This record gives sequence, C-alpha cells and structure tokens, in this order.
Amino acid sequence: MSIKLMQIIKNKWIVLILTGLLFGTIFSQLILSGDDFYFNGITLWDARDFILYRNGRYIGNIVSILVSGSVMSGYAWIRWLFMTLCMMGLAYMIMKIERFRIPVFALAVLFLIPVDNWREIYNWTPGFVNYLIPMIGILFIITVCKEIFYNKYVSRYKIIITAIMCMLCSFFMETATLYIFLICLFCILIALKKHENLKNYFLLFCGSLIGCILMFSCVGYRNTIAGNDDAHSVSIVASGIKGFIIQIVEKVYDFSIFTFMLNPIVVTSLTLLFVIIILKQFSRLNFRKKIITFLSSMIMIVTVVEAWIFSIQNDFHTSYNLVSGNVFLIAVLGILFWISIIVTCVIVINNRDTVAIICFYMISALIFFLPMIVLNPDCARSYYFGNVFIGLVMYETVLSLLENEEISIKLKWIIPTSTMI
Repeated sequence: MSIKLMQIIKNKWIVLILTGLLFGTIFSQLILSGDDFYFNGITLWDARDFILYRNGRYIGNIVSILVSGSVMSGYAWIRWLFMTLCMMGLAYMIMKIERFRIPVFALAVLFLIPVDNWREIYNWTPGFVNYLIPMIGILFIITVCKEIFYNKYVSRYKIIITAIMCMLCSFFMETATLYIFLICLFCILIALKKHENLKNYFLLFCGSLIGCILMFSCVGYRNTIAGNDDAHSVSIVASGIKGFIIQIVEKVYDFSIFTFMLNPIVVTSLTLLFVIIILKQFSRLNFRKKIITFLSSMIMIVTVVEAWIFSIQNDFHTSYNLVSGNVFLIAVLGILFWISIIVTCVIVINNRDTVAIICFYMISALIFFLPMIVLNPDCARSYYFGNVFIGLVMYETVLSLLENEEISIKLKWIIPTSTMI
C-alpha cells in the first residue's frame, strides 16, 4: 500500500489532474469582484486608450478585459477554464523547476500562501492574470537559465522562445519586469566570468531589455511619478531623511507581515525542517557555528509564535500579541527570520547546489519586495511572487531532508504526509 501511495505522489500527471480538480472546483464558485466590473465596463475605444496609455501592463490588461468580459457575456466557463489551466500550468512549472522530485509538494506551494493572496489574486481576474501568468513565465525562464548554467543541451529554438517569453512576461506586472531583467543581467555577468554561454544569455537579456523599455516607456508611469495618478504613486523621499527611514521601516513591516506573519503554516514548517537539520548536524559543528545556529533557531521559533498570534489577531480581530504593536520590532523580526533561514542553510546543509538554490529563492523574495519601498499602494498581492518563492524554499528543504540518508524512514514518511495534511 505504501509503495502504491508513493507512486501516486510521485506521478506528475496525477498531481496535475488533482490540481485541476481542486482549483477547478474552487474557481467554479467565484463571482465577479473588485476590478472585474471596471475591466468589464471598458468599451472598445476606451480599451485602446487604457491599454496604450494607462500603464505598461499591455498583455495583462488585454487578457483581463477579455476574461472578465466573458463572464458578463454569458460565457463564465471561459474564465473557469482559463484560471484552471493557469493553475495547472503553475503547478507543472513548480514541479519542473524542482526536477519532478515528489511532485505532490507542488500543491503545498500553491495552497500554502496567505489568505490575503487568495482574496486578492485567486478570486479576482485582473489580479490573477497579472500575477499568475508572469509567475509561470518566470519559473520557465529560471528553468532554462539553470539548464544553460549547468551546460545542458538547450536547443536554439528553445532559447529564442525563452527570449520572447522574457519580453512578453514584461507586460504584466512592474515588479516581474524588473525581476526578469535583473535575472538576465545576472546571467550575463556569470557568463562573462565563466567565459561561456554568453550568446545564449545575451539573447535572453535582449528580450528582457526590450520588454523593460517598452513597459516603462508608457506615458502612464510619467503621470505616476508626477503625482497625477489617482491609483498609484511613487514616494522617493518623504519629509527628509528621517521620513524616508520611517517609510523604509513601514515597508519592511509590510514585507514581514505579508510574507511571514500572515503565513504561519509555512513559517512553522520551515522552522521545523531547519530545526531537524540543525539537530542532525549540531554535533559536527564547531563552537562558533553552534552559537550561530542556536541563535538562528531561537529567532525562527520566536517568529513562529508571533506569526500564529499575529494571524489569530488578524482573523479574529483580537488585540493580544507579542511585538505586533511595534512596527519597528515586527519589521526587524521579519528580516531576522529571512537572514536566519539563509545563514542556517549555508551552515547545516551539505549539498552546495541545494544551498545555492535556497539562497536564490530567498533573495528572489527580497528582490520582489525592494520596489515596494517607493511604490504605493503596498497590498498583500504585491508579495505573491515572494510567497511562491518562500514556498519553493520549503519544497527544496523538504527534498533535502528526504534525500538525506541519515534521516529515518519513519521521518521521511511523516514529512510528506504532514505537508499534504
């Protein structure tokens, strides 16, 4: 029986079908909300001006108008099918980027994001379009970049397709556009240092650069910077240096609550996983590393307690918490948790490839946050990309434990079982 169960959770096609059934059922219950009505009310002539002059989310706006309009036109099944296929596509890319090792964990990454992300993305068509589609594209681009980095054969056709995707995925969300550009730039720098694969990475960089220029050349962003946009604004300096420092602290506070404090299950899972790894490796560490890992584990445990209290407070509107009343302290705790994951990973995980991947995911989550320091509004959905990468950190950490020969067979069954529950 256990062998059959393991075969099921390792079968990517069964996981994809399960993803379609679960999210298809959820999406069948959705109704129009938020900007769905705004996009649905745009006429053909208004759509031209909106798509070309409002912002650089050209493809995102077009798809949002079409999908939202399909519901009001009596074709709600189009939105249902579109959203279900997108979730299946995202699940597939999560499995692919993790080389199809125990595909069932892809479901955990999809489900274990904060409730606020569900509310602002999964049931809101424009949010879904502008975040889900570029997320799929980003994972595909990262997968191809990894294949090039490890000198695997990548056909010229696939390189060209990826370069086009770098450009097209730049027309959905500004933070995604910047991230794709930075990833391609980073790859160029690596290629220059290694003196190999420069041509392949250069094509990807050109695609991202063209997309970046086309997006941010939109006149709508000049209006935003000038303060003439009633929906968005840029705050570079607020009331001098002191005001800017306060602004940074408040933004880091938002990063902490939307990435960690409102995500207690993932925070708890990550802490539990790393504590297990620390306990397995502790006796082999020198004194300095023992002190560092001990302090890191204490920071993680405090964050777990605060995350649960913060979430309960948020859900039930209670007032009791440890440090949530102080914006500075909760901001510091979130950053310390982020640092603790990276430091612990570097010290206690022996597989250097796994360390590099986890650090890459953690840094990616931070990169998506950095533009939020000067951009407004700062909403829960702004951290969706980062939350997916934090989920991938949990995925990679679980896999590193399961592949550890020193971990008992019983524990190897407990981990995937608890993750599914």
